Amino acid sequence: MKTIPQYLSLFLVAIFLIGCAKKLEIIEPPVDFQFVTIKDGDTFLSLAKQYNSSEKFAWRIEEFNRSNQLSHGKELIIPLKAFRSGGLTSQGYQLVPVLSYHNFSKGFSHNKLTVSAKDFKEQLSYLKNNNYHVITMDQLIEFLKFGQVPKKSVLISIDDGWISSYKIAYPILRDFGFSATLFIPSHFIESGKRSAVSWGQIREMVSDNTIDIQCHTKSHRDLSTIKYNESFTDYIQAVEQDILHSKQTIYDRIGKEVTALAYPFGNTNPLVLEIIKKFGYKAAFTVKRKGNPFYKQSLLLNRAMIFGTFNINRFAKNLKTFEEFRIIESEPIDTLPTLGTIALTNPEEYERKKQWRTALLAWKLRRDRMLSEKLINSKKPGSQSLNDSLLKAKKKVFQLTVKLNDIAKQYYSVALKNLDHKNAKKSLLQALLYRPDSQAPINLFQTQMGRRNPLIYQVKENDSFSSIAKQLYQDPKKAILIPFFNDNIKDENDLVPGIKLTLPKIPVGTKIKLSTRAKGCNVVLTKAPKQMAIEFYEKAVEDFNHDQVSKAIENLEIAVCLNPKYGQALEMQEMLKSL
Repeated sequence: MKTIPQYLSLFLVAIFLIGCAKKLEIIEPPVDFQFVTIKDGDTFLSLAKQYNSSEKFAWRIEEFNRSNQLSHGKELIIPLKAFRSGGLTSQGYQLVPVLSYHNFSKGFSHNKLTVSAKDFKEQLSYLKNNNYHVITMDQLIEFLKFGQVPKKSVLISIDDGWISSYKIAYPILRDFGFSATLFIPSHFIESGKRSAVSWGQIREMVSDNTIDIQCHTKSHRDLSTIKYNESFTDYIQAVEQDILHSKQTIYDRIGKEVTALAYPFGNTNPLVLEIIKKFGYKAAFTVKRKGNPFYKQSLLLNRAMIFGTFNINRFAKNLKTFEEFRIIESEPIDTLPTLGTIALTNPEEYERKKQWRTALLAWKLRRDRMLSEKLINSKKPGSQSLNDSLLKAKKKVFQLTVKLNDIAKQYYSVALKNLDHKNAKKSLLQALLYRPDSQAPINLFQTQMGRRNPLIYQVKENDSFSSIAKQLYQDPKKAILIPFFNDNIKDENDLVPGIKLTLPKIPVGTKIKLSTRAKGCNVVLTKAPKQMAIEFYEKAVEDFNHDQVSKAIENLEIAVCLNPKYGQALEMQEMLKSL
């Protein structure tokens, strides 16, 4: 009997709470944009930290409102997420140039790969005075996923880990408040040579976020070339060792999980792409002198080498940040200098003109203005007219999102039917303009329109590594690829009929051609001059790695004699002259 009043009291409390709950209104936060009134003490940095959880998004507020100043009492629109993914508009797309430096000197140097401190300062001044944003590797990787970075973005990289990167480049970068990525060959750093930056110096540069460390392999070997008398199996294992050793060494020394790699001499091949992808690299760089659109294959990124011979005008030519490419008819969302002004226009005006993408943005802005208002006045009950207007805006956002998704599907279907045609790119960009959150077009770009999709092979009775390699690659010597790219396969006993193997579509090998003789090079040829040039170049690399610089120079001279247009040998020859 004593427990009945307790149950009764709980029942009455529940009834009371239910009644109160009917009067409570759930306050929704804005979805895409926060509307605020600027107060004293507000800055772009403080607002980004408050609403975007990080000061690093301050640029996003400035770009959307096209302002670098705040005025007390004025309304400001804060984007809560990317509003122009990939820098894509109806008239083209953003490019992110990546600058590649090697060595630095206090004064002028005759070495083409060495930039003087004076020139480096002038180049960074140019970036600062012309409103370029120096971004990080993480930001670039996010951009390649169809993310957003500042309009005039550029990434600075430095190769090889020479001591000048610490003594000259680092303090200059720090003075400008810029960051850079240092790609290091781990064997050179581990050697302890006076010409190499030390791990202690690397830790110092990393500690204040001026320098980010990434991989330049272990030995600086040309990953794209199979050495003479090197078997295919030896080649695969050597590439694996070069990539993994550097990655592990960097982690062991500074606790950094590297995500990017600079190919030695900028060279790679389709098989190397698959190997570095297997080991978790998200970005890899050649030295092709172009900027990078968001759809560029992330393991074949472009970089512009900056030479000591460049004047400021030649330097500036490497800073193109937009590629004009007419994709569809323009709308206000593409052409208005300040996107925030769309919030001042009735969204139905854009609908009447069938400017669907702009109409969607306008309705999102209207919806989020009302949600911001309700959030600020959360203690006051919302008026019925406000609630009705908000409901209408939400419905419009939903309806237009569905409409734009349908349009995007049509463009994507056109692309799928014409993947081998040059217009496939245009169709995919059209699809992304109408549906920026779609991953399917990005996947097609990253796989060369599906051409780099892996091979899927189902194991049959009596299959062996060599028989599978012969079927897929017409070469049983490529048998190592079966266990290498399938971690669940250790030996042929694991080839259970029915299981599926994943393998690269385009393996690469090198045939050795025989030749007769070369004049003036002091060497008897036993194969093609260009092939022998590669071998002498590889000997030079090996000599250099064993501190035999003079011998390396001799072998480079022979390599260049055999092939005067051999870029890697010429580049290394220039580098060694400065030692």
